[in-house]
Amino acid sequence: MKTNFLRSTVMATSLILALTACGEKAQVKKADGTEGKIEVTTPPKGSNEDLTVTVDAKPVVDASGLADAAEQLVGPYSFMLADKVFDAALEKDANNMKAQFYKALLKRMMIFKGIATRVRPVIKTNGNIAQLDKSVKDFPESALKTFLLEGKEDLQKPSNIITILAEYKNAVNDFRKFTKLHADLELTLNLNPLLFQKQITEEATDACSVIANPDKSVTVSCDYSKAAQKKINSADMVVLSQMAAGEVLYLSMYTAYDVDALADLAADKSLEGKSAEQILARLKSMPTVAGLRKDQSLSTIPTLGADFVAAYQWAMKYQGNLCAKGEGKKNRPGFLVNQGVCVQHSTEADQSIAMLNAALSSAISMPVRNARGEEVSQIRVNVAGFLKNPPQDLKMLLPETVNAEGKVTSFGPDKTLGGLFPDGDVERLTVK
Repeated sequence: MKTNFLRSTVMATSLILALTACGEKAQVKKADGTEGKIEVTTPPKGSNEDLTVTVDAKPVVDASGLADAAEQLVGPYSFMLADKVFDAALEKDANNMKAQFYKALLKRMMIFKGIATRVRPVIKTNGNIAQLDKSVKDFPESALKTFLLEGKEDLQKPSNIITILAEYKNAVNDFRKFTKLHADLELTLNLNPLLFQKQITEEATDACSVIANPDKSVTVSCDYSKAAQKKINSADMVVLSQMAAGEVLYLSMYTAYDVDALADLAADKSLEGKSAEQILARLKSMPTVAGLRKDQSLSTIPTLGADFVAAYQWAMKYQGNLCAKGEGKKNRPGFLVNQGVCVQHSTEADQSIAMLNAALSSAISMPVRNARGEEVSQIRVNVAGFLKNPPQDLKMLLPETVNAEGKVTSFGPDKTLGGLFPDGDVERLTVK
């Protein structure tokens, strides 16, 4: 026992002497899972200074941990905080797919930073600024309120609002592109228990099964381990892609043309009570009615349609897996799209898909109906051609004349309406 004590004392003394032999800094190995530095500073030999130890070490949080933490911030009041943490995750690992997924998803929401301040000028001119101020004042103090107010008053005209909507549309389209690029992505999402309490409760209820025993008793078996999780695979990515495509298509039509001139026209009090003929005359006299925007995306609509056709055909091919239990059932428990992807096969659906497919590439025949809704003839319409080469100003599509009821009685020189009616027979649709 004495020998061991003596040996330990000698070793400790030797270590101290070694450390105090010179006034230098020595690096000491850190524990695994930390970053930073640990320095031991030894005073010069014979000095009265004490040995000092400087510790600057902190736990390492990897990209996966940051992405999981950010995921819990995804919600209506804190999504902008989540976005920052996802940035931190991607700085550590640019290939972290959960962070990439959420960054692409949240991009559309980040477009609205400062919007409550930015929109003030156009609201002063075209809306109710007092109502906006009241809404801002009554809004709870939060990270979201700060996010919405962080901006300059720079949106002066309705066309500036169109620009914001176009940026939102582009962000949604970027998410659509992400879902297509990573069509085979598989992720497990962890739901925020406060935000998704209802969904988690439903999943917990479905996690129980009742087993009948031979003695006529029953055993209830529950597995709650996955109740707060949602899985994503290729089927979910297809659905998310089509949802995004629907938004892009809708917004592409609303953001294609500037509306400043039309907004001025609508605000003109002198037009109140004017007839349809007088309003048409005013429109014709304007230098521009609605000019085509440089950032318009009408030409992408045929591509969105082609994607929809491909998605429909894919869903039909895999109905056995995507809709095994039938419509309205939880065909995919535990997945984001838990109801599955159920597509009813019918002759009508097939005909609609065939017509859409044809319309995406060439002119198609459409019915012309009378006032009673009866089909009286057919007319060829080239939607794809029109979208790929839209008119530079909607003034080009104005009718030549209208009746007292505002119905078109004749069109101008361009009877094709910018190529929409390739046979130049749009007059067949006018009121006689």
